[in-house]
Amino acid sequence: MTGLLLIVVAIGWIVIALAIARRLAQGTKATARGAFVGFVAFALLLPLPVVDEIIGGFQLRALCREGAVARYEEDRLRGKTVRMRLEPNPVVPSLMQAPTRRVAALIPIEEQTEEWIDAATGEVLLSQKAYTAKGGLLIRMLGISNNDSPLTIYPRWCRVNAGPLFQRLGVREG
Repeated sequence: MTGLLLIVVAIGWIVIALAIARRLAQGTKATARGAFVGFVAFALLLPLPVVDEIIGGFQLRALCREGAVARYEEDRLRGKTVRMRLEPNPVVPSLMQAPTRRVAALIPIEEQTEEWIDAATGEVLLSQKAYTAKGGLLIRMLGISNNDSPLTIYPRWCRVNAGPLFQRLGVREG
């Protein structure tokens, strides 16, 4: 059902964009100029419903390049027993999670700060950021996705998998 609704909305938007482009093209006198104006107008109108996701995708990739990097000193981390620093979820305090904040972007992007601390001393041994994006205005307005996944961004999240690093350095979780 949700896929069908998305197809209907997409076809509807294509028809509307074509109608607007045709109307703009009719306003020009020369045939070649009118065809060019119509083509350019259609090309600009077509991505309009998801332009926020397109720009948000660039913002997410920039955040991932800069922030989703594990920061650690190998000699301090090697052979340690670590645990992730957690805090109560603001909505359900009995659930624990890594600290999370909303990032200023065109689409909803959440930044999660993952800190692995020494189980004995509480010292931060590894820190990294993880990012998750939700869909743009169109997908949220349609309400056809349980988790508001974006239509144009894949993957919609980035995070470093610390597992291989922990295995290589003999780090234990505990």
